[in-house]
Amino acid sequence: MSTHFLSPCFSYKKNTLYIENLAVSDVTKTVKTPFYLYSAAQIKSNISKLQSALSAVLPQDSYTICYACKALNNVAIMRLIAQQGCGADIVSSGELTRASESGIAHDKIVFSGVGKSREEIQHALNTSIRQINVESGAEMKLIESVAQDMDKKAPIVFRLNPDVKAGAHEKISTGQKENKFGLEAKAIKALYRYAEDSDHLSPRGISLHIGSQLIDMSPFDTAYKIAAEFIAELRSDGHAPDTIDLGGGIGIIYNLEDKPDLTEYAALVAKHISPLGLHMIFEPGRMIVGDAGLLISKVMYVKETDHKSFLILDAGMNDLLRPALYDSFHPIIALDQASTEQCTVFDIVGPVCESADVFGKDISLPQSITNNSFVAITSAGAYGATMSSNYNARDITAEVLVSDARFDVIRRPITIQDQLAFEDVPAYLISG
Repeated sequence: MSTHFLSPCFSYKKNTLYIENLAVSDVTKTVKTPFYLYSAAQIKSNISKLQSALSAVLPQDSYTICYACKALNNVAIMRLIAQQGCGADIVSSGELTRASESGIAHDKIVFSGVGKSREEIQHALNTSIRQINVESGAEMKLIESVAQDMDKKAPIVFRLNPDVKAGAHEKISTGQKENKFGLEAKAIKALYRYAEDSDHLSPRGISLHIGSQLIDMSPFDTAYKIAAEFIAELRSDGHAPDTIDLGGGIGIIYNLEDKPDLTEYAALVAKHISPLGLHMIFEPGRMIVGDAGLLISKVMYVKETDHKSFLILDAGMNDLLRPALYDSFHPIIALDQASTEQCTVFDIVGPVCESADVFGKDISLPQSITNNSFVAITSAGAYGATMSSNYNARDITAEVLVSDARFDVIRRPITIQDQLAFEDVPAYLISG
């Protein structure tokens, strides 16, 4: 059985799937499926590899890694990441609160996103974060208005849209003119001039983010060259930027992709950006947590028809939305499987009342798999738990963190009773 897509923290020992030094089946004995299972060691290793690649070609104090916490924003995970020296890239006031709860230094927090509210801007300025990434002229004016009301000066950078096609799917491509993100160079020049004349804005440079799940480094080469040329134009116009936020986007192995070359990526940064003498910000998300997580599920039924064999799991598209939203593929493996065991082909589906509730088609799994067997949906650490919902009034899954041979529940299931606690029925509907 090929397991090339598994990160080093996962392995089969005596035909049983392990995460670090813990048998995954040990967790299923006490934690109700479905649940997310994360490796602390893999998260730390992924950060270390990126730090090593960058530090090999960049001065140590010339950059900050700000984890894009929309990928996985559990406070325990974010605290683990903060302990590795990382900051946070946030896109909401809620994520700012999570970053603060995680112990992330406020001067290592950057606020991205196209639709920041007045209240969110107030929260950011009260927290004294490093910068707010501006996505439009209207947003800049609102930031200025809020800063004026608070008698503060808002640190901002302008998000450049370099019109570079990148990303493994059209829904995760963010750096083209037809995307909602960023500004054209001409617009940024006018806004930069305005901001420098403002008593309540402090323009510090630019940001960019061209897309997600990039394996080929060539789009970075193109985008970073454009960004460097634009910084030169800003300087020739008399501005003195000190920051460039290079976004994220480095991918992971889901199936048959090549492994992203971090050395090549770092070399592109050294080639185009480092000579500018700016402080560089990197916003990795998926590459830090994606391959460190599994979604563990139990087989509810084996359903045989004249045309197909189905495995119906207790996990559904509300737990892991990516296959339905992006047509993404996550290899699915059994918790117990001998390398010599004969396999059967299944379509693997969930219980949600939607035809899109499919995790994989024609997936080979052991013939011995049956009701109450367990499977692992792999590479589920990024955009799994954070995108989960209570659709069909289902529980929101638990999350579990493994370190060596121990595990801890870092989020209990959010049950229907929890959900009902937030709902109220008007008196007239009760009395009537």
